[in-house]
Amino acid sequence: MNGDKLIRGLEKALFSFDKTARVYWLMLVVTSCLLFIVMLLGFVDVFSRYVFGQSISGVAEISGLAFAVAVFFGIAYVGFKKLHIGIDIFSNRLPHKARIILNMIVYLFSAILFALMSWQSIEFAMFERRLGTEVAIIGVPTFPFLIVAAFGCLALCLVLLRHFLESVVEGMKAHIGVRLWMASLGITALLVTIIVLWLQPSLWQFEPFTVGIIGLVVLFFGLFSGIPIAFLLLALAFLLLSHSEGFQAGFMLLGVLPFKTIANYTWVVLAFFIIMGYEVLFAGLGTDLYNTAEKWLGRLPGGLGIATVGAGAAYAAIVGDAASSTATLTAVSLPEMRRYKYDDALATGCIAATATLGPLIPPSITFIIFGIATYTSIGKLFVAGIVPGLLLALFFMSYIYIRCRRNPKLGPIGAPSSFKAKLISLKAALPVAIIFILVIGGIYAGIFSPMEGGAIGGTGVLIVGLIMRRLTLKKLFSVVTEAGKLLAMVFLIVLGGIMFGYFLSAQGITEMLANAIVKLPVMPWVIIAFMCVVYLILGCFVDAIPILLITLPIFFPVALELGYDPIWFGVITVIFLHVGFLTPPFGPLCFIIKGIATDISFSTIFRGVFPFILLTIIVGAILIAFPQIVTFLPSVLTW
Repeated sequence: MNGDKLIRGLEKALFSFDKTARVYWLMLVVTSCLLFIVMLLGFVDVFSRYVFGQSISGVAEISGLAFAVAVFFGIAYVGFKKLHIGIDIFSNRLPHKARIILNMIVYLFSAILFALMSWQSIEFAMFERRLGTEVAIIGVPTFPFLIVAAFGCLALCLVLLRHFLESVVEGMKAHIGVRLWMASLGITALLVTIIVLWLQPSLWQFEPFTVGIIGLVVLFFGLFSGIPIAFLLLALAFLLLSHSEGFQAGFMLLGVLPFKTIANYTWVVLAFFIIMGYEVLFAGLGTDLYNTAEKWLGRLPGGLGIATVGAGAAYAAIVGDAASSTATLTAVSLPEMRRYKYDDALATGCIAATATLGPLIPPSITFIIFGIATYTSIGKLFVAGIVPGLLLALFFMSYIYIRCRRNPKLGPIGAPSSFKAKLISLKAALPVAIIFILVIGGIYAGIFSPMEGGAIGGTGVLIVGLIMRRLTLKKLFSVVTEAGKLLAMVFLIVLGGIMFGYFLSAQGITEMLANAIVKLPVMPWVIIAFMCVVYLILGCFVDAIPILLITLPIFFPVALELGYDPIWFGVITVIFLHVGFLTPPFGPLCFIIKGIATDISFSTIFRGVFPFILLTIIVGAILIAFPQIVTFLPSVLTW
């Protein structure tokens, strides 16, 4: 009976927490709309500069501050909805009661972490206030925005405490026995003891390199435990730096780096392209592209599969994300191919493989992350991905054509279309072509930067969607809120990756590892091949962003030391990283297809993607053997 009263009391407390969800939702909506307005401001700035010869002062600074507010105000809602990215391969295999205990421990320690971040952000805000620090050009004090960051971290802390209580209630309802409750307390006490002892470096006398290796090993195993990747990276960065440099350094990391990292105009380009991607999705431009490709290519052997690749390549030209491409192409092209009795393996294989064109053909979110993390020109990376992306698309189309020509049952010929119908279908594809030429052409010609290109592309799709009456107020609301949620999810990982990378760099660990790899008695191409295998394997399990932020501080200097072009290395990295997204048994893109086409088995999907995996690896090998294919276009840029 007392247990029932306790459960009711905890559920009442949870209900009180749930009332704050509306506040978190409102925070997300307001700040996402703010970011949307900043995108329009970027467009107006470029327009004003080239039409009237005068820029709007402080656009970069305003954009950086708005972006920071959007991220920190969005993390609480994302946390409330449990949208943080994690890899639950091992945790899913645990018994239900064991998973409950694991969740309780993770939520408790994560709440403590964000409480520390909130506290240190306030400390830093007060320090900045005493100094009277202002944002350059616009002259706005920085401390209010640091308070915003602190408030966002505190809100997430409360959300995590709510999830902790929720797990406790779930455990009580599942009748977890006294032994398991004692075990959970024992594990918690053990972890606290280990952390306390770890923060006494005099007891260990470890060299910095040893500390770094311990951190990487813990990270590797922690990634597969189901702990949200962002939380794991943040906690490890704090604990490792506190061990090496003392508490003060660890607290400075939690208080100073989060806001300084996020409030950076350089990152805003990612927000603009994410908004543009959602505009395309909600405007239904992906469907138009497929219909156009189907009209022109449907009468070829395997024509609908070839049309899927063609539409995917065009879709990639405005949406640089593999996951959204997979979802769109599955929803649009798979029913059509199944209606014409296409082989399920071929149909799902070409959809999953085509989605990997998104990160290659600009604009590309992965290229943006790579460029910022390595200080490489994003514009040149965009241009460098065009030829490899088209080459990969050509390989996919040729494979489908040859297979279906030899065995027409795999991919029957589609319905005929008149020449007039083909011409009419081009009208739907024309907006995509205009936007692609406008954005990439402007970046290529040096008319505007990739950041400004993102604002122009997002505004361009908005205008097209409004003219075509595809973007209603309801859909625009969905655009800004979905973009806000994704940005909050992504940038907690980015923040964690940068903080972990900061620790590795500050201790000289990345330099030592890079030097050790360079000195290996093997040919340079063997080292590059090893990196490609690492990216392929990691891509099977982990999202691209944390992989890049963790590995690039080590791999990128190695590639430069071996004499490889940084632009070329970026393209190779993106190709092999996204091959992993297809590779069984954990290929994430295959799971997206399965989630939509529930009646198709995983074995069928995996059988379908295998030939495309081989084709992608072949294209990657060609680019390694002939790097000029990648470097030619960027080499002719004048900026």
